[in-house]
Amino acid sequence: MALRSKVCVKLFCTAEAQLRGKQLINRPCMERLVMRSVVSFVGYHDGNRCGYCKSSEAIRASVGIWAYQLNFSDYNGLLDRGMRRSGKYVYKPIIERTCCPQYSIRCVSKIKFDLYEDYELDTGVALLQNHFRLDVEKFYLSKSQKKVLRQMNEFLMFDKRPKLVVEEAALRSEKVPVMWNKEVSLDKLMAGKEGNELPSSSKRNLVHGSGDLISSPNARRCGLKKKFLRREKAFERMRKKGIDVEEAKVEGARRKTVESYISQYDSRTAVHKLEINLLPLGSDSYRATENESYRLFKKYQETVHNDYESSKEGYDQFVGCTPLEQCDGLFGTYHQHYRVDGKLIAVGVIDILPRCLSSKYFYYDPDYSFLSMGTYSALREIAYTRELSKKVPELHYYYMGYYIESCPKMRYKSRFRPSDLLCDTSFTWVPFEECRDELRKHERVLAFAKNVPPPTPIPLGSVLCMYKRTVMTYSQLLKRPGFIETCDYMEEYAKLLGPLAQEIILLRTF
Repeated sequence: MALRSKVCVKLFCTAEAQLRGKQLINRPCMERLVMRSVVSFVGYHDGNRCGYCKSSEAIRASVGIWAYQLNFSDYNGLLDRGMRRSGKYVYKPIIERTCCPQYSIRCVSKIKFDLYEDYELDTGVALLQNHFRLDVEKFYLSKSQKKVLRQMNEFLMFDKRPKLVVEEAALRSEKVPVMWNKEVSLDKLMAGKEGNELPSSSKRNLVHGSGDLISSPNARRCGLKKKFLRREKAFERMRKKGIDVEEAKVEGARRKTVESYISQYDSRTAVHKLEINLLPLGSDSYRATENESYRLFKKYQETVHNDYESSKEGYDQFVGCTPLEQCDGLFGTYHQHYRVDGKLIAVGVIDILPRCLSSKYFYYDPDYSFLSMGTYSALREIAYTRELSKKVPELHYYYMGYYIESCPKMRYKSRFRPSDLLCDTSFTWVPFEECRDELRKHERVLAFAKNVPPPTPIPLGSVLCMYKRTVMTYSQLLKRPGFIETCDYMEEYAKLLGPLAQEIILLRTF
């Protein structure tokens, strides 16, 4: 669970209540600040246990702010500086010190096809991805993602359950030391019926080493040759029929979308009825289902994360509150409910912002883990992002939180293509494929964009502050009669927020 410090959260929840109770931010002032962001600086926090590597000796280092209120644009800007919220606590992992370096990752829904090695034959049409670039408003589905969508449709339409869950592949690799042959597709690995048994075609491409399974160079060359021959035969058949190969590739890719799989589901004839509802946080519909959602959250935390201390208070502080403005418009925090036959089986907590849809947290009924709900919900959220981009053209990014190279459970995020990682030095987004080698070579990477200089620090005096109900710059605050500076965090705060510190109001109570 991403909640940083229970003591810190309780402290600032109490402080916020006191501020409003004593009206340190009075009503006229609040009316002027309706569209302004107001925060306090929390500082550094070192967790003594990491939820990713599970080491009790690890240090999970972060720095953060407490957000009393945030407008949508400011929070979008904070995301683009590597920050992320947990309730009203907005934090940034310190890559130099934290045990498991975390990098912000986003998926691009407006993409350029790049032609990867994988391909498939569909009604005689080969779909290739390799140095062929085309600007399209589509997200590229991988084979394993298509399989998740097919499995969901088969369950809903025919009550057919998959024999092997796609998302279990990463967990299996932890139990059995194995280095998979790059040419063995995930779909083929999923064909094993019992335990860790591999399909025969996969076994032929693996040879035994000392205790491990390793890929054979000869098998790899053989696999590449067979793949090339199959591909060329498919192209030749297309040419004989007068089909333009390049156009067929593009057209085939267009047909394989999340929407095309979603449209295959027909509730009138399906065995199971799927409903997906978007509930604004704090709305009447949210309140009516809050207890039901909490029970699901508690079951998920206990079963999946072995967290038996999930209280209602913790739920409210983590996923039940937001610093974002809640209004009647499009932007804001939502709970997306997934129901099968009326039963709540999953909840996605999302923030809809001017330039992105940010996936904050997702929890589901472990009894439905065979549906790979994590991947399925992400695909539905990507489809929803594309739908939103029709109304707001700038909104065409899907933010997936943090990516950790050393954590097997995080690797599924890299399969959403194309995706970017955030450079922690220049705060520019870099294509994941360009970052992969750096991640494999080094334990932690501070700069993915080697040739991009870091941004120029802002003048400390330009930081926006509020002191005794008055908004002013920091330089004006220092000149205020009777004010004596006793804090030493202003430089760290300005460095953390960058130019946003000139827009977001820092609350100074002393």
